[in-house]
Amino acid sequence: MRSLAAACLLAVLAAGLLAAEPTRVEVTRDNSIVLLDGEWQINGGRQGWIRIKGNQHMVAMDFDRGPLAGRRVASATLVCRRGDAAISGLTISTIQAPWDEYASNGLTSGAGPAEGWGYAGARFPAVAGGNAFSLLGQSPSVVRDGWYHWAVEPDLVHALAVGAACGLALHEFDADYGRNPTIAAREQSAVKPYLLVTFGGDEPDPEPPTDLRVTDTGRPDGLRLALRAPRHGFAYEVTVGGVPLPRWNTPFVRPGEVQVIPLRDVPLAPGAEMDVSVVTVSRVGKRAAAAAFSAATFGKSAAPWARCPTTTSRATPSSTARPSPWRPHGARSWASRPSSRARGRSR
Repeated sequence: MRSLAAACLLAVLAAGLLAAEPTRVEVTRDNSIVLLDGEWQINGGRQGWIRIKGNQHMVAMDFDRGPLAGRRVASATLVCRRGDAAISGLTISTIQAPWDEYASNGLTSGAGPAEGWGYAGARFPAVAGGNAFSLLGQSPSVVRDGWYHWAVEPDLVHALAVGAACGLALHEFDADYGRNPTIAAREQSAVKPYLLVTFGGDEPDPEPPTDLRVTDTGRPDGLRLALRAPRHGFAYEVTVGGVPLPRWNTPFVRPGEVQVIPLRDVPLAPGAEMDVSVVTVSRVGKRAAAAAFSAATFGKSAAPWARCPTTTSRATPSSTARPSPWRPHGARSWASRPSSRARGRSR
């Protein structure tokens, strides 16, 4: 009997060790985004080494969603091979618009008809770094044997896993422009970057939001969806007239709070009825029943519609918006040169 009990205990311990064993998640695309006069249109998607340098050079990176699907993240670490100079730490945030590795630059995502990141005129910082409802965290550098190790907040990885983000943006803490820090890109097969992820923990089933209603600020793009967030849930999927609301207009769940969502960048006919649907999604991809209703567009002219490309694992907010839940106290969103429509978290 004691032998059987001991064997059972060993099996439980072994299962726990296996659950805590990190899983390597590969990078599927990366690009150095240049925000510097005369270099805004440079694409670094095919470079072997990519630069991260203050407010001038940021990196867009995406990962294989397969190993992440349906699993709750306990911890995540971004591992990158150090190149030239030193990076003291990063601000890491989600990217809230689809992008193309070989066509994107500081001015455009290269993923849609609009010349911009998601919508016309938006530059890269408009959809990352705490803007456009992006999640954000900060991580000091740890260097081991020539490799950077940056802790990534688990919810940033959950956002990738459930399709609520289109990649991660890497922004250096420092603004010392006298050197050119680099990391190896995925084109360097022997030293390409990757995520190390451990899984574990329980996730409650998501619940639908309540108290849905449409309001109007009086501006050309002033339609807003107000709702009370559920107790349990992570992300929203919003459709207006059957068209998905773009991620850059869609917040993450803030449990129990009243949230207001801008209804823009979708086709709206003045004065027509529109069907609105909101589905709450958990961190492991479970979906609540849809909360749906119909409302009028108040007979006003709709703002221009920027058709949003479909987000896949490969290619895949407003006065009402709040800082990301992962934004450290006192942290600022990125310095940038966005269009007037994209300035800050309100437009």
